[in-house]
Amino acid sequence: HLKDKFWNFIFYKFIFIFGVLNVQRVEEVVLWCLWFSILIFLHLMVQLCKDRFEYVSKTS
Repeated sequence: HLKDKFWNFIFYKFIFIFGVLNVQRVEEVVLWCLWFSILIFLHLMVQLCKDRFEYVSKTS
C-alpha cells in the first residue's frame, strides 16, 4: 500500500513539474526534485511518528 502511494506521488509530481510548470532548465528540475524529496521525507517522518505514537499508546 505504501509502495503504491509512493509511485502515485512520484507520477503526479512528474506530471506537475513537466506539464504544469513547464520546467525546461536542468537547475529548475533539480530544485523541484529536491523540494519534493524534502516533502517526501517529512511525510514519511510524520507517518513514522504517528505509527510509533499509536504503538506506544496501545501498549501503555
